[in-house]
Parts: sequence; structure tokens; C-alpha cells
Amino acid sequence: MKRSTQLAVSLTLGITLLAPLAFAQSADSSEDRKAAALRYLKVSRTQSLMNDMIEIVSKQVPEDQREECIALMRRLVDNERLERLIVDALARHYTLAELQAMEKFYGSPEGRSIQTKLTGYLTDVMTIFQSEVMRILATARGEEEL
Repeated sequence: MKRSTQLAVSLTLGITLLAPLAFAQSADSSEDRKAAALRYLKVSRTQSLMNDMIEIVSKQVPEDQREECIALMRRLVDNERLERLIVDALARHYTLAELQAMEKFYGSPEGRSIQTKLTGYLTDVMTIFQSEVMRILATARGEEEL
């Protein structure tokens, strides 16, 4: 086989084999992930979670100042900035397929129900973890004294 024919065959095979890879990479681009992340945010409880966090943080403030504190925090939250940061984080950590699956699941009745219970669940779990860490630290201090 002539050298030019070998080169043409090699190029054709290379393009044929690499084309699907190039297409697969472009199908999961950063822009596609960001668009999917925005769609996910529309069905998720992100804004509600922020409100839940404000409520939790406000419990650290004396009760007679709590309502004013909540109103101030809600007024100072930059929702557009928050959305951009969340979309960037989602696009950085999840694939397009994962974001689409999240949108589908959290848009379902079951997904919405799970999200409404998430804050309470996470609060319980964090309390359990904090108690366990405190127990471990107390045990470790006791062992150091021996």
C-alpha cells in the first residue's frame, strides 16, 4: 500500500473512532450543565432552604430581636448572586445526566416531599454527629489522662 493511501486510511480511521468521543464531550459541556442546573433550581426548594437557614441562624439572636434580624437577613440576601454561585457549584460537581435526573426526581411528588423533610432530617443528623463527636472527645481526653 502506498504511503499516501496508508495516511488517508489512518486519518479516516482516526476521525471515525474519535468523532463519537468529541460528540460525547460536547453533549456534557459546562453551558449544558449550567442550563440543566438552572432547570433543577426551578423545581428544587433552594429558596426555601435559604429561608430555613435564616430561621435556624436567627435562633442565636435574642427573641426580642429575632424578627428584625430575620427581616434584615432576608433583605440582604442577594438571590441572583446566590443562584449564580449555586448553578456554578452544581455544574462543577455533577454531570449533565445527573442534573437531569435530579430535576426529574425533585420535580416529582416524591422528590418534593423529600425536600420538604430534608431540613428537619439534616438538623437531626447534625445533632447526632455533634453529640457523637463530643462523646468521642470526652473519651479521648479520659484516655489521655491514663
